[in-house]
Amino acid sequence: MPAQPSNHMTLPAKLPDTAKGPWVLVPRDFVIPPPEPAKIASVTFVFDEDQSVTFLVVETILDDSDLSAKLRDMAEVEYSSRINSNERRSPAPRTAISYGLFELRPDGVYKKESQDGSDSEEPPKFICSWLEVTALSRNEEGNEWGTVLTWHDPDHREHVWSAPRSLLVNQKTDLVEALARRGLKIASPKEVKQYVNYVTPGKRMLNVPRTGWHDLKDRRVFVLPPDLIIGATAVREDEEHVIFQSEAYDSDQRPVHSGSLGDWQSNVARLCVGNDLLVFSTCAAFAAPTLYILGKDSGGFHLHGDSSMGKTTALRVAASVWGYPMQSWRTTDNALEDTAERHNDVLLALDELSEIDPAHAAKVAYMLGNGGGKDRMGQHGVAQRKRHWRLLFLSTGEVTLSDHSEAGGLKTKAGTEVRMVNLDADAGAGMGLFQALYDIENHDGKPNPAGFASLLKSSTEKYRGSAGPAFVECVIKNEHEVTRDLNHWIHDFVATLPPEASGEISRVAERFALVGAAGEVATKAKITGWKPGTAMRAASWCFQRWLSGRSSTGSSDLEKAISGIRRFVMSNESRFEDLDNPVPRQISNRVGFRKTVGDGVEYLVPPETFKTELCKGYGDSKKVAQELDRRGHLRRGETRLQVQQKIASLGKRPIWFYAIQSSILTDGSDATDSGNH
Repeated sequence: MPAQPSNHMTLPAKLPDTAKGPWVLVPRDFVIPPPEPAKIASVTFVFDEDQSVTFLVVETILDDSDLSAKLRDMAEVEYSSRINSNERRSPAPRTAISYGLFELRPDGVYKKESQDGSDSEEPPKFICSWLEVTALSRNEEGNEWGTVLTWHDPDHREHVWSAPRSLLVNQKTDLVEALARRGLKIASPKEVKQYVNYVTPGKRMLNVPRTGWHDLKDRRVFVLPPDLIIGATAVREDEEHVIFQSEAYDSDQRPVHSGSLGDWQSNVARLCVGNDLLVFSTCAAFAAPTLYILGKDSGGFHLHGDSSMGKTTALRVAASVWGYPMQSWRTTDNALEDTAERHNDVLLALDELSEIDPAHAAKVAYMLGNGGGKDRMGQHGVAQRKRHWRLLFLSTGEVTLSDHSEAGGLKTKAGTEVRMVNLDADAGAGMGLFQALYDIENHDGKPNPAGFASLLKSSTEKYRGSAGPAFVECVIKNEHEVTRDLNHWIHDFVATLPPEASGEISRVAERFALVGAAGEVATKAKITGWKPGTAMRAASWCFQRWLSGRSSTGSSDLEKAISGIRRFVMSNESRFEDLDNPVPRQISNRVGFRKTVGDGVEYLVPPETFKTELCKGYGDSKKVAQELDRRGHLRRGETRLQVQQKIASLGKRPIWFYAIQSSILTDGSDATDSGNH
């Protein structure tokens, strides 16, 4: 295709219209999906004034207006993503500014020094490289004041940080250490703090303590560190700008934007198609910011299975949507609260569940799904700010949460496993988590899952952080339509559940549906490059696999109770006295009696023993008995779940027992659709 350089142009806030007809302005490295390249007539390069963002004018064949419209829609999304994620900026022109005792010069900050009170002065003392106190910030309530600092590192990358002013009055060096880690040359740490505290700029900004959605008076914005404010284009001149404020300027925990949306579509999203768990993981990242829009609770999914199955690869793919680095379960509760708040309204990717103490795993998973940390006291008895978040998290590990917790001697409750839903990472195609490898093969021609995982790892490192902001742009511009579509897809998904499905099943189904629906919204907005229906099919496939891993559509707490009773009976046969044996034997620590009934065996357990032994750790013993009855594993009386039985060794009066049937030992499904028996 012929290509020739064109004149410079300044990038406007919106993609400009080109000449009428088949002309479309698209980014230079924007990937046009096949077979469209064959329909391209010519391409002309267009540079911005700094020659840092390059675009193309693409001329399609004259009779293909559909292709022109398609390219334009895709380019709008790409253009918006690039305009809102310009990470590297050239330093602004610098002029000397005097702040009384201090002077900000083009090469740094200097402090004026006098000699013993005389009129003669020493040359100003260099205290640090160029550091501008840009503004003062505070929240909408007029609290949590901060100082907005701007500087450039030796590679000319600009850093902006709203540093809490509380860092200026404590004895610690957190402020200057953070500045030094990010490239500020510091000669006098103490005087850097003095300078920041001394300068009082007139400009004011609104600060927010966490990422994600914020409703500020008459506008809604989405905040991503360090300074991407999506939805801020509606700010009037009399409105203050919004900035993210954090207690520590830690760019290692911030999202990274690398490559374009087109790059991500071609090299990451495209390879997910045909791999349901990869599609689902990606959609989970899109679903995170919709929790606020729909008023849904936080929660997560846990991919479990043997090592080298591709679990971490799925985590990398999901994390590439927002560009945040993957996190580890190996951390303290307090640190994880901070991490969770940093991922408010975006996806939190947590790798390797085994890294956390089994005794704490369920509690931490519950905390993540609950959306808030602990109340803590600071110095001098003053309460610290409680951390809050709203997020979806995706976790990996070789075992499930319940298995990991039981290794620490604890049982998980249904509420915890609703908040963190287990998903088997084996897709069943003999290639671990993968089902389609896109012709990645070994030298002998056999499928090469490891090679496919390596390709995705490389791609997610190169191309990340563009899809999430583009999705939020779509939500902000079309909130009514997006909300309608999400609710429609969720409703249709949940409507397929059987009537007997428990509330627990319905809650989990809603989360699977939300993930799929968010993926469909992203697809409709031309962010994924997938065909319509891809996301919902993957969500349905994953949900059905989760549902088939259960023995019924009832409560998982009751599932565990039935399984626990089965294990108890099988491992404690010797503790049941045999009523069929005419010669009674001494029973140590007896829990009940057993007798032959027809072709089976009946286990008679006193109500108190049933509660304290068989149902220990499983909640309400009456509900467990009702579930046994529902499944046909209990012989009941006419008006109650217990029956009366005379036991010669216990006297002449009949005693009430739960009569558990041996069918509980052989019924592997533990499920029956029958009612009471």
